[in-house]
Amino acid sequence: MALAHSLLAALALGPASGYDLSKVFDSGMSDFWRASSQQIYTELHKLDDRGLIEGTLQQQSNRPQKRVYVLTDAGRTALHEFTRTAPRRPVIRDEMMVKLYAVDSADVEAVIEDLSARAAEAHSRVQQLRQLVAIFRADKSHEEFLSSGGPIGPYLTCLLGIAHELDNAKVCAWIAEVLRAREDGSDEPPPRDPINFGI
Repeated sequence: MALAHSLLAALALGPASGYDLSKVFDSGMSDFWRASSQQIYTELHKLDDRGLIEGTLQQQSNRPQKRVYVLTDAGRTALHEFTRTAPRRPVIRDEMMVKLYAVDSADVEAVIEDLSARAAEAHSRVQQLRQLVAIFRADKSHEEFLSSGGPIGPYLTCLLGIAHELDNAKVCAWIAEVLRAREDGSDEPPPRDPINFGI
């Protein structure tokens, strides 16, 4: 998936400036696509040149004018075509996973600290995503929003992100406990598997 598709997906929800899109990438999209402001602005120019989006300057009171982008018909077609293609398997490059893989020859205490920090970060991200979910839902209940609220895509994406981060937090905390028990030479059985790995 290219950054272009993520920008088209964000603009499908409505007009936005480069600044607005940077905020979207920092919050709602950060679980599945990260991009710097510079990358976003560069890609917006390319999409505009290709006719997939159109930017117009808007005046602001007491502030410099800003360029606001909207999807063109060609952009909507490109986004539609993208959703019809099979997703590629994600490539994972995670230093924490490498440290864990090497834990038998590593500083175990440092790895435990890293795992605990990862779990705390995941809990923090869950809170951020829950706040976004509440904003999307406004005055509707979860069930009402699922049946008639909209747009539904960002809402469901946040729910998937919450599930991912909760599992991430549970497993990191559990692995830290397993490592701690081994370091302490405990004869107790290992901590209970938090999500049932099915093994």
